[in-house]
Amino acid sequence: RRAPTWGRRGIPATTGTTTPGRGARRAQPPRREARDLHRRAQEAHKAGRIAEEMPLFLQAAEKGHAASMAVVGAAYYEGTGGFPKDHAQAVAWLRKAAAQGHANAQNNLGVMHGNGEGGLAVDETEALALYRKGAAQGYAPSQYNIGVAHVEGKCGLTADPEQALAWFR
Repeated sequence: RRAPTWGRRGIPATTGTTTPGRGARRAQPPRREARDLHRRAQEAHKAGRIAEEMPLFLQAAEKGHAASMAVVGAAYYEGTGGFPKDHAQAVAWLRKAAAQGHANAQNNLGVMHGNGEGGLAVDETEALALYRKGAAQGYAPSQYNIGVAHVEGKCGLTADPEQALAWFR
């Protein structure tokens, strides 16, 4: 049984706008605002201000920031950062991040499909499809998971040590 690999690799969201109010400082577009929230959350994490980081990640995720969605999904999966352990919520956030092409989220969602977690039925075909999406971006954990599938003959693949070695390299 594989465990998800949680990381913080970012791909900003690409939609939405805001309108400044009368006399207000011009509001940032949501994409930029989400990116800035994510950056502030990372700075809080590096500085050890844990109580500050997760609310910022959540705000950025709610504004469409893929990397923040992946962090929030990880927090729900593990039950950390003040979030309850809730695999269904983890799946919801990881799906959003994966849909934006976030390789870490694609890999971790694949693991959850492979393990049948978060209310998902075991679906090795979907797991492999998600691993391939992450691997296509050069994401090493996804490449590793494809290699393991070749070793074990899982995800619809036949056991093939040579193919496994190719993925492990």
